Amino acid sequence: TGINGDPLDGTVLYDAEEKRFHMWYRSHSRLIRGMGGFARGSLQSHGSRVCYATSPDGVHWEKPTVGKVLYENSYDNNMVDVAKGPILSHHLSGVVINRVPGIDAKLVGTMFSKFADPIYPQGITHVYSNDGLEWEPHFPPVLPIDGDAHCLMWDPHNDCYLCTTRSAVHTHEISRLRARG
Repeated sequence: TGINGDPLDGTVLYDAEEKRFHMWYRSHSRLIRGMGGFARGSLQSHGSRVCYATSPDGVHWEKPTVGKVLYENSYDNNMVDVAKGPILSHHLSGVVINRVPGIDAKLVGTMFSKFADPIYPQGITHVYSNDGLEWEPHFPPVLPIDGDAHCLMWDPHNDCYLCTTRSAVHTHEISRLRARG
């Protein structure tokens, strides 16, 4: 079996000023061990990290060294740290141009996370960044409970963001239907 046994997800965003594509994707590993990388005997299941890549044409991708995350005793990788307190997981899904007045950031993204908070144990929140490498979280989550699968987009007709999500309510309904079967 390979290390990346789970599906990948992420965002590709074209920057017209730079004439360059930017991609944030989540790599999964059933063998990741905290900040130190992979090791036998001390494994956590379903670890993941957000990684960053760029491309001039959307076909040929480069993984620049961004030096943000210690992995296998080195910062020489393309991993981006998005899990900053109170965010506990790496689940960056939607990255778009920031159109929120009064917020000084080029990009906005959405994240599903578990939180170190008894009132808001999980949900979708948003994060802001000027460079796509350093992210600042918003707390509390804008959609508490929901959203381990979601996407963010800008709706120019209604001048607002849209977030589609898999609802926690749906998960509970499916569980009840299976119990009846």
